[in-house]
Amino acid sequence: MAVLAALVVVYSPALHGDFVFDDFYLPFWNEEVVDLPLRHWLSGVRPLLILTYWINFQLSGTDSFSYHLVNLFLHFGNGLLLFWIARRYLEWSGESGSRGEILAAFAAGLFLFHPVQSEAVSYIAGRSESLAVLFSFAALLLFLQCRDEEISWSRAGGILALLTAAMLVKEHTVVLPLLFLLTEVYWSGLGPRQWLRVHWKLYAALSVGAVASVVMIVLVLLDSKSAGFGLPGLTWYEYLFTQFRTVWVYLRFFVWPAGQNVDHAFPFSLSLFDQGSLWGLLALAAAMAAALALRRRFRLASYGFLTFLLFLAPTSSILPLLDALVERRLYFPMLGLLLVTTDLLRRWRISAPVLGVALGAVLLAQAAVCYQRNHVWRDAIALWEDAVSKSPHNARAQFQLAHAYYQAGDCQSSADHYQESVSLTPGDITAHVNWALALDCLGQPDQAVAKLEQGASRLAADPRQSEDTRLKAHLYSQLGMIHGKHGRAAAAREALNEALRSDATYSLTYVYLGHLEFARNELGKAAEYYRRALELNPRNELAKESLERLGRSP
Repeated sequence: MAVLAALVVVYSPALHGDFVFDDFYLPFWNEEVVDLPLRHWLSGVRPLLILTYWINFQLSGTDSFSYHLVNLFLHFGNGLLLFWIARRYLEWSGESGSRGEILAAFAAGLFLFHPVQSEAVSYIAGRSESLAVLFSFAALLLFLQCRDEEISWSRAGGILALLTAAMLVKEHTVVLPLLFLLTEVYWSGLGPRQWLRVHWKLYAALSVGAVASVVMIVLVLLDSKSAGFGLPGLTWYEYLFTQFRTVWVYLRFFVWPAGQNVDHAFPFSLSLFDQGSLWGLLALAAAMAAALALRRRFRLASYGFLTFLLFLAPTSSILPLLDALVERRLYFPMLGLLLVTTDLLRRWRISAPVLGVALGAVLLAQAAVCYQRNHVWRDAIALWEDAVSKSPHNARAQFQLAHAYYQAGDCQSSADHYQESVSLTPGDITAHVNWALALDCLGQPDQAVAKLEQGASRLAADPRQSEDTRLKAHLYSQLGMIHGKHGRAAAAREALNEALRSDATYSLTYVYLGHLEFARNELGKAAEYYRRALELNPRNELAKESLERLGRSP
């Protein structure tokens, strides 16, 4: 309980932190899903993950505290499992007794309090990592208990069930069965034919599960806009070349977590000779060769390094992802680096009490840095100010900071950062729209209209974005709203009619049409528009408030 209490203290700055970034793509923010029965929430490709969010939503709505608390408890559970996993590996390495306990506790503590874990724990959408790892670690521990013993059908079924649960949370856990095979090679006292004979039930069950895994991964890639071989402007080999560099950044973060950032905007390597990718590849090849060459002398370290690379492979190989470097991707592979660390530390021949004190001091230092990092996660402004300070030319970070300022009512700062975002990515129509809203908030409607018209011109000139009818409806509805608010009824109606032609299901357009009718004292027509908005989106608070102002019921 003391460890859990310490973990709560370390993560306390972020426990009431804002929803940020991908959090707003979760179902409880989706107006088309949020009020539907549970089966509609679970109809996607990660049902177990979404189920946990559904439970949170039923308990506390959109109060972020319960979501953060669940993430923290999942992280704590993973730390407990990692302790037992590390202890088993240390026993196999000949390190038992009090020193083995101390080293296993240190590995678990470093996992729990390492600052680089902050993103996976304090980011509500980061739950996909911690929940998937919970099931994966449980499956691994169940497997490790069998070493050279025959695996029963019940145990094989349990491992398969846990792996399936992990896959239903996040797909990168598909590599865990490969670790089972690596474990057989490194740690089994039996020959290949013998361990296949005693573990055949497990591998038979996993073979069946492999088919379902492939189907699931294909479905995820077909549904994803941020992963897959069809990402525009990025080939699989460019992504691979980039990962030869990111592997070393992850390793550096593990050893020295300076420069952490929620959005690194890590540049892609367009060739093997771009930005040092070749040197990264050569260094990686040398490290792998050393791990294999030193396998007998440093078995646990060799195994740990290969485990790190194996667990990193789904996100750091040939499958392109929208972001080249993301800190929470180290959450699962950290197991391998912790095994390397414990193998090196166990060779430090000092007494167990001195070892415990020394490693405890390291954990205290890590916890202090982790506590400081979690101050950044206390609210959206702090998080994105940190990102912008480290990556001022990152348009996405500028956009998110501008949005955070707008939500907080600081329209001047919002407009300044939207301006910076648009200067970095002139084709971002949403940034144009939001910049216009910030300018209108500042009492500059003419400048706001100019930005929206500029955005409309850019939208018409971009074939890909011009097909986004919802984006077009949003732009013209905001243009109509600003014209209407400042007494330009004819221009407002023209813009709102264009929004209807773009997407007649966009509820805000009807709200603003209702406002126009209200200004003309056509209260019956205004009420009809507000009700139509609520038919399309029952959670449209602006439509509800407008009807209440009229003294009408929805």
